[in-house]
Amino acid sequence: MGTVPAGAYTWPDGLKVTVVDAKVFTDFDKDLLESPEPGSTDFRVTSKLQNTGKFNGQITG
Repeated sequence: MGTVPAGAYTWPDGLKVTVVDAKVFTDFDKDLLESPEPGSTDFRVTSKLQNTGKFNGQITG
């Protein structure tokens, strides 16, 4: 499996989410007892959030 093409979606309220990058994840940390789930593909996504609407909110977390 390669990379997922970048793209964007804007919700009706103006929140725009852009996928900047998505890559298969294979760098598991054995010291943290991380391991792949059998039959699944782990990946990491880099995304960008933009408030293009009129609501003045804040995203935390």
